[in-house]
Amino acid sequence: MKNRILTLTFIVLFFIGCKQDNVAGIDIADTLYTHQSYAENKELRRLIEGTLDKDKDSLVRLTEFDCGGGSGCYDLGFIIVQIIYKLDEPAFSQTVSKLSEKEKSSLKNCIYAGLEYGYDQPRHFDVEFPVLYELLK
Repeated sequence: MKNRILTLTFIVLFFIGCKQDNVAGIDIADTLYTHQSYAENKELRRLIEGTLDKDKDSLVRLTEFDCGGGSGCYDLGFIIVQIIYKLDEPAFSQTVSKLSEKEKSSLKNCIYAGLEYGYDQPRHFDVEFPVLYELLK
């Protein structure tokens, strides 16, 4: 009986402690996901949730998140693009308007990467998000 309880406890803790590749409908693409530790994944999920809650600091930290270079950074850009679609461009733009010029520049680069590599066919920033495009120009 005692062994059974320990086994069940271990199984529950194992599944609670696992990394997640989806947060509130936002996919964390494979390259970024697989190269993360549990702590990094947890931090990324927290930043995604904060950004979805329109928290400026979470958005800034999300754009600065260590993506490991290369395709992991394209994955990070794709996360940001998914957030824009989920929140809608006007709501996201309100948060962006509070950013410094340096922060806006980092965000713009992430969005370009996410639109170019996050979909089967590249999408164009000025077409997908015209208001945001003008704000970040």
